Amino acid sequence: MALFKAKEYQRARTELGKIVVLEPENPVACYYLGLALREGDKRHLGDAVRWLRRAVALQPGNAEYLADYGGTELMIADRERSLTAAIRGRDALESALRLDPSDSDTHQ
Repeated sequence: MALFKAKEYQRARTELGKIVVLEPENPVACYYLGLALREGDKRHLGDAVRWLRRAVALQPGNAEYLADYGGTELMIADRERSLTAAIRGRDALESALRLDPSDSDTHQ
């Protein structure tokens, strides 16, 4: 997490990848790996969304995870002109807002 927060996305991906191999049920590691993949290189959006989806599956009541997963799906929808990704993104963001209606970032 410290590497991600320091914007060292490549190193964060490497270290978080090791953690999820050892702890595949760790939602925090899955979440930060997804974020590191998304922020580091937009070519990795497909991998990023898979890890973010996994984090949501492991912790479905986490509004932050849902919002970032939904936002990443919308990035994919925009890049690939995918209606399916747009619907998944919208649904995830709506779920995040139901959990935390005061989150102004998710509203935007």
